[in-house]
Amino acid sequence: MSYKTYDTYETINNSFLKQMPKDWGMFKLKFLINTLESGKRKDFENETFAFSIGGEHINWNGTLNLKNERYVSEDFYNSMSKGKICKNDTLLVKDGATIGKTAFVDDLPQKMVVNEHVFILRSNKLLNPKLLYYLIFSNLGFTQIKLTETGSAQGGISQSIADKVKFIIPINLTHQQQIVDYLDKQTARIDATIVKNEELIQLLEEKRVTLINQVVTKGLNPDVPMKESCVEWIGEIPEHWKINKIKKYFYIYNGSTPKNNEENWNGNIDWITPADYKTSDTYINNSSRKITKKGLNSCGTTLVPKGSIIVSNRAPIGTVAIANVDLCTNQGCKSLVIKRDINTKFVYYVFSINEKELNKLGRGTTFMELSAYDLGIFPIPIAPDSEQKDIVNYLDKETSKINQTVSKIKENIKLLEEYKTSLIHHVVTGKIDVREEVI
Repeated sequence: MSYKTYDTYETINNSFLKQMPKDWGMFKLKFLINTLESGKRKDFENETFAFSIGGEHINWNGTLNLKNERYVSEDFYNSMSKGKICKNDTLLVKDGATIGKTAFVDDLPQKMVVNEHVFILRSNKLLNPKLLYYLIFSNLGFTQIKLTETGSAQGGISQSIADKVKFIIPINLTHQQQIVDYLDKQTARIDATIVKNEELIQLLEEKRVTLINQVVTKGLNPDVPMKESCVEWIGEIPEHWKINKIKKYFYIYNGSTPKNNEENWNGNIDWITPADYKTSDTYINNSSRKITKKGLNSCGTTLVPKGSIIVSNRAPIGTVAIANVDLCTNQGCKSLVIKRDINTKFVYYVFSINEKELNKLGRGTTFMELSAYDLGIFPIPIAPDSEQKDIVNYLDKETSKINQTVSKIKENIKLLEEYKTSLIHHVVTGKIDVREEVI
């Protein structure tokens, strides 16, 4: 697709841009805004007066996620001299791992504030409020903001961004509105397509769960006589199947973390944490960190053999994978090592659909944790060995088809997100003239 460029450009002295359209100007951020402030938060139980926005409420795609509700009281709200959100504000995460996430407040359904981890940016009369958001969201804005980050353990940005970040903008406000109208229209189309793709992924993942659940509890023969399992999530099973506890087939080992001594780390033993595998990963092939034999011995954890099942026992409880190498784990995982014949891939499929059931077994006050005892008594359906093999072969084939389709859709979503980012960047940096597109 070809785009129209501006008729005339002029050279500028800028580290990121070499030219800008005629009748545009280059400004430091501080000359385009009249507000750059963060707020504070004190949580109050049973309060619903003012929603408190933190970094967790801002998505990378520029939207707000208000599911994790946090509120401040009316008295606390009234005591705040800064941090109260207005319609058409731009919000920017200012510290932590998600510095640079931004969102535009196009609707204010209730009183809202930001906490100490989020900046409010409010444009002045020189700049269209929504264009400020697009500038901050763009690659140009994100790159400049990240370059001002200071600190190593917990990085952050300060109000110095107002003096260090520069943008080019049309001087004419009507021209600015045309840019906003164009980007609103185009990004809405892209976002709608992404949502449809995400909904399709969800349907496919639900189909996968339904398929696995049907086969590991009912088998492949629809005509076989059935009996009641007396386990709610399993329901009926083939008459010749059994229900047994995990501990009958597996030893269960806890993980641990070596002391932070140089001799314990950077060895050749894979040390797995829940972050090293995801729900969609069947096998664990390596870890982000490795320990030495001394590290293994010092913390008393166990080297578990290839083929063992690894289950996360802290939030999120129930994420499961199969070890494709000999490894050990941290305390966030439990290892199931075979002690009598069973098809581990069959058990993997059983666990892969039971994250909710395993979560129900979690106990604790500070955080929920799945104990070795509760994992050991978890009931699973047991088919004869030959049927386990047939079920695994069938599920490998059918889930592979679903996974391939999901992967293609995810790749398409990635391309759409990249196109959206690129489009915004090219429009707000004057590489594309969109004025005729919105007439």
